[in-house]
Amino acid sequence: MRKKRKYKTPTPVQNTQAKVVENKDSNYNRFTSFFSRLGMQYDNEREVYTAVGYPKDITFEDYNAKFKRLGIATTVVSAFPDACWRASPIIKEVATPLQDTVFEKAAAELVENMNLYSYLHRLDVLSGIGAFGVMVMGFGDGQPLSAPVVKAKKLMYLQPFSEDHVVINEWETNPTSPDYGMPKMYKIEVQVGDDTKEIDVHPSRIFHAAEKRYESDFYGTPRMENVYNHLMDIEKISASSGEMFWRGSNPGLNISIDPDARLTDEDKAILRDDITDFINNQKRVLLGEGLDITAIPMGMADPQPHLDAQLKLISAATGIPSRILSGSELGELASTQDSGNFLDRVTARQKTYVTPFLLKPFIDRMIEVGVLPAPSNGYFIEWKDLQTPTDKDKADVGRQITESIVRLSEAMYADNIMPLEKILEKAFYFTPEEVEATLAKVEENKKEYIAYEDVSVDTETSAQMKEENDIQ
Repeated sequence: MRKKRKYKTPTPVQNTQAKVVENKDSNYNRFTSFFSRLGMQYDNEREVYTAVGYPKDITFEDYNAKFKRLGIATTVVSAFPDACWRASPIIKEVATPLQDTVFEKAAAELVENMNLYSYLHRLDVLSGIGAFGVMVMGFGDGQPLSAPVVKAKKLMYLQPFSEDHVVINEWETNPTSPDYGMPKMYKIEVQVGDDTKEIDVHPSRIFHAAEKRYESDFYGTPRMENVYNHLMDIEKISASSGEMFWRGSNPGLNISIDPDARLTDEDKAILRDDITDFINNQKRVLLGEGLDITAIPMGMADPQPHLDAQLKLISAATGIPSRILSGSELGELASTQDSGNFLDRVTARQKTYVTPFLLKPFIDRMIEVGVLPAPSNGYFIEWKDLQTPTDKDKADVGRQITESIVRLSEAMYADNIMPLEKILEKAFYFTPEEVEATLAKVEENKKEYIAYEDVSVDTETSAQMKEENDIQ
């Protein structure tokens, strides 16, 4: 059984990057004196955190329990990774006339054969439960995992782990080393069949992931850290509303015994059994002599406003829209503005975290050890535009534009305000060729309409003249 992690403030090394040199089993309580002040109000007369049950020291086990058992907590951790990896990026070589270079083909094969993006997605999620996550890279170089990797032609397997499976007993303390402040050896807890064992893994075979690294290059920030109190409140609201309904739908009984009634011990035992059957079973009739039985009134409150308030607070802190937190992001209720803002944040995360801290370092590592050939002119990562309109969006826009053009072409004196070609150019962003084609079609339709009207008038006139002749 693993020892429960005790989170102590890590000691930073004395350099500009403030790399951590001590593990002490974890890392969250970076400022012990600061955490001791949490929830203190009115000159320390009121301690809010203690009163409402908020923990001041949050362990990895606390985060992991929330992640596994509370759906909103799972969404807080996984929403951005899920959205970022929803569309697979493309690895391209810079400034090459060839469609598919040797590097591009090798990178595409690595992505497909190793299911690379799925593993990076899993690592992205796992690293957000705590302060970091790691992925063991199994190179086909014939060396043990504890030995440094020099060269390898093949990557055989990948295995991501959350922080809970990682122990670091030794750090690089030599200030002249390029790895100063980083682990010298990882100890990974792995499960093989029904057995669990710890293995030493050299840092060159470890891919380390940590988001929002502020004062450390090693430790990031747990994604639930700044909303943990609100997640606890949601648990309270959910649990209390269920309990409230259970108790309110089956209210208690107030049973008063007439002082003049004479009940033997046997009568009392029978009465007790009857009351137990009435409360716990399907019996709905309760008989008793000398008893005054009344139902205890129960109050029922709507938990939805309280739940919505917590969702809004979590949304404000995480940037995840409330509708996504509540699971309606794919429905008609999803706000277009919220969806657009969220996708903007997802795109920014792809560019500022996923590419420079996950995907590109991994590809660089594969090039360094020889799994991938080096590109001639460098490479870049191309992501799909998440704001690209769907076929339905395009159809809706096309319908609206068509209806607007028809109304404008039929409107009297519309050209006196702004010529149709200017409207198409300025309002609908038509190209000159599109403007010319649209105007030609409008003129063609007008001519057909006028010709049809002339035929209709001639036909009506002929009919009138024939009718007059018949009368005469």
